[in-house]
Amino acid sequence: MPHLALSTSRQAALAAMQDDASDCLMVDSFNGAPANMRGFRCFNPFQLWPDPVIPVPGQAGRLARSVESVWQGLKLVDGRTDFEQFLAEPRKRPSDDERRRQPGYCYSDSRFIYGDRQLGLLEARFLIYLPTYLFLLDRLAPEPVLRELRRHIAADGPVLFYDWDANQDIADTSSSFSHSAILAAWFNGTLERRYRELAGRLLSPADKPAFDAALDGLLGRYRAIHREKP
Repeated sequence: MPHLALSTSRQAALAAMQDDASDCLMVDSFNGAPANMRGFRCFNPFQLWPDPVIPVPGQAGRLARSVESVWQGLKLVDGRTDFEQFLAEPRKRPSDDERRRQPGYCYSDSRFIYGDRQLGLLEARFLIYLPTYLFLLDRLAPEPVLRELRRHIAADGPVLFYDWDANQDIADTSSSFSHSAILAAWFNGTLERRYRELAGRLLSPADKPAFDAALDGLLGRYRAIHREKP
């Protein structure tokens, strides 16, 4: 029987490393992960691809070079987006220092541009972030890396995904969402059911069809993998 893909906080993952009996394969996709994790850099949202190939949700014809540049570029900060990020090195907006110095800053109040309208943080996670990250998994992640992880899950033991963020719940807007939660669901074969169900509960009836359409176009690799027998 195959093992599981798991996701956890960085603190919990580092504690698990101290367990000599653990058969987990550790996958650290944090932007500043140590050199021995370089092979998993492809899963990091800040990974800058050589060419702009990632479609920007709600912006027909626009392409970006990283998942994070889409997210940061579409974010409204002082009423402005930053589309120049689509082709450049991504950076957080506002920066951590700016957030600390800004009186009353509240992460959960973040707003984003989607087409000709604004989205709140929760809606943006479903309509912008999740489709953009799934494009990375469906079209960009190297097949040998995916094969290595699938082989470990099938034969050797669990894979434990972690990054910088501890929040594993896409519906929790109090802090940044960990992309490791998406990775675990993708490798476990639970992603489609989980996020369609959550979208049905959390998105408006007007937004759900757009989410479903985006998801359907980004699950080719996922569905092919999970149709295969272990």
